[in-house]
Formats: sequence, structure tokens, C-alpha cells
Amino acid sequence: MAKQIIIFSSARRHGNTYKAARTLARRLDTYILFLDDFRIKNYCYEINEYKEIEEDDFRALIAKLLTFEHWVFASPVYWYNTTPQLKNFFDRLTDYMNEEELRPQLRLLRNKHMSLLSTSNVELGLDAFAAPFKLSAEYLGMRFITHYHASALTPSQIKIHLGTSPFSRPYWHRLFVKVMEKK
Repeated sequence: MAKQIIIFSSARRHGNTYKAARTLARRLDTYILFLDDFRIKNYCYEINEYKEIEEDDFRALIAKLLTFEHWVFASPVYWYNTTPQLKNFFDRLTDYMNEEELRPQLRLLRNKHMSLLSTSNVELGLDAFAAPFKLSAEYLGMRFITHYHASALTPSQIKIHLGTSPFSRPYWHRLFVKVMEKK
């Protein structure tokens, strides 16, 4: 069994993010899980809402994912954010914090790794996009490994995004030039 899994979500199942995820899956010799195929109810403060297990796949999905050491989340960048389904996935992890009997499973994440694969038309805002993933990994006790990125124009060309300091001159210079080109 592969030690890592790519957890992929997108409005377009076979779009650019899927192409990038497929390239990365070959490179890592792993599987792709299409998160949008699963029925995951929205987070609810009333825990009893999830008792009808046949209507919600979240807990069974987590049980399966806990067998993997490295989770790679793959998502297009939508207005500096991830897909609603992937956001909902992270929201539902709250179930494991609130319910006493689920906390031991949540603690298993402390031994796991997380990475991110993003796709977008431009590289502007990638640090803002990655921040919730990195902070979630830290909060859950997971080790964030890397942020892969692929341009929507060339999804098979995956690069490691090293991040940019928002105060670095080249970053602000590129932003200024792009704004001025539009005027």
C-alpha cells in the first residue's frame, strides 16, 4: 500500500488540477481520491445530525485516510481559497475535537504529514492560499512538508512553491507592474 494519498477536489473532475494531481501521483507512486465523490455533510454543532451514517461518508473516509502517512491535498485556487468540499472536510475535523470517543483518532494525525498541490492561472496569492493548510497542519500536530504548484496552462509541470515574503522587492515590483499594465 502507498504511504501517501492525494486528496483532490475541484469543480472540474478532469480539469487542470486533476492533470496536475495525476502527474504528482505518478511521481509519488500513489493514489488519487476525488473528495467530491463523498457525501460529507456540513459541520453542525448538534452532533446527533451525523448519526445517520448512511447519509454521511466522513467518518469512514477519515478511518481510511488514517492508514496513510502523508496526505497531499490538491485544489485549484478559487479567490485565494480552496474548494467548498475541501473546506468542509477541514471543518468536519472539528467533530473529532468535540466528541470524546473520536479524540484518539484525531491524535493519530500527530504522526502524519501534509502537503499541498495548487493550480491557478497566476502565482499571485499562493502564500495566502497555503496559509490555512499550513496552520491546520500545525494545529493538528501534522508536519507540513511542501507546497507544490502547477500553472493552469501547464498542469503537468509541477514546481515546489517556496513562498515569497510579501515585503520582498521582487514580489511588490511584479504586483506593481501587473497593476500598471492594466491601466
